[in-house]
Amino acid sequence: MHCKHCDYALWNLRDRICPECGNAFLPSEYEFVPNSIRFCCTECGQDYYGVDDKGHLVPTEFDCVRCGSPQRMDDMLVLPTEGVTEEQALLLGDVTATGYFCAEQAGIHADGIYAVVGCGPVGIMAVIGARHLGAEMIYAVDTIPERLELARKAGAVPIDFNSEDPVLVLHDAAEGRGADAVMEAVGSFASHRSAIELVRPGGTISSVGVHTETAFAFTPAEAYDKNLTYKVGRCPARVYMERLAPFVRDGQLDISGVISHRFPLERGPEAYRLFDERRDQCTKVLLTP
Repeated sequence: MHCKHCDYALWNLRDRICPECGNAFLPSEYEFVPNSIRFCCTECGQDYYGVDDKGHLVPTEFDCVRCGSPQRMDDMLVLPTEGVTEEQALLLGDVTATGYFCAEQAGIHADGIYAVVGCGPVGIMAVIGARHLGAEMIYAVDTIPERLELARKAGAVPIDFNSEDPVLVLHDAAEGRGADAVMEAVGSFASHRSAIELVRPGGTISSVGVHTETAFAFTPAEAYDKNLTYKVGRCPARVYMERLAPFVRDGQLDISGVISHRFPLERGPEAYRLFDERRDQCTKVLLTP
C-alpha cells in the first residue's frame, strides 16, 4: 500500500505517519485486499484481519476478544503483508526469526569463521541469517544428507558428522583456533558438546536449541579456560517478524526452500510421522487448512 500524498510504499504503519513526507493517515482511508492486512490490539497484540470488500475490519469498533479493551480500527496497529506470501509469513514467525536471532547473537562479521551445529529448519535459517549479516565462511554440521544439501545451497560448507570430524575441519580452516562463534540449533547434550569443542578460545556459543537436559555438556572450568561467551534464550519472534519481513519481501532472504512437503490439515498425523521418522527427504512440513 502507498501513501496517498507521495506514493511512498508503506510497510509498518505503527506510527500513522508516512516516513517519507510526514503526512498522517488513517487505515479507513485505504482499500486493502481482504485478509492481507493484520490489525493488532493496542493493549495485548491480539491479531485481527480485515475481511470486507475493502479489507477493513467488521465492525470497525469492538472489544478485544482476548483482553476486553475497546478498539477502533483507525487506532489499531496495522502490519501490511503485501509482497510476503502466507508460507513466508508462517516461517517468519517461527524458524526464520529464531535462526536469525541465533546468528545475531553470534556476533557475525565478514572475516569470521562460523559453525552451525544442526541443519534442521532453524539451523538452515541460522545459515541464511549469518550470510545476510555478512558471514562469508560458515560450516554446517549434521548427519542427514538432505539437510546438508540445504545448508550448502544456503551458502555453508557442509560437514557430515558420519564421515568427517568437524573439530579437525574447523581447526584446519581456522589455523588451529576453531570457530569464532558456534550457532547451536539442536538442543541436546551432544550438540552442546560439539559446540564447546568447535569454538575457539575467546569465542561465542549462540544456543537456540530447546534443551531438556539437567546439566551442561561442558564444565564451568572449560568455559572459564576458553573465556567463553555463552548466549542462550527464547527468540522474541514478533520483533524479528517486523524486522525481517521487508528483507523477505525484497528477496534478500530466500526462506521458502526449507519446506519439502505440503499436506492438508486433516493429514497432520501423517505429516508429523513423516517428519519424525525423517522419511522421503523431509526437511519441513507445511499444513494447509
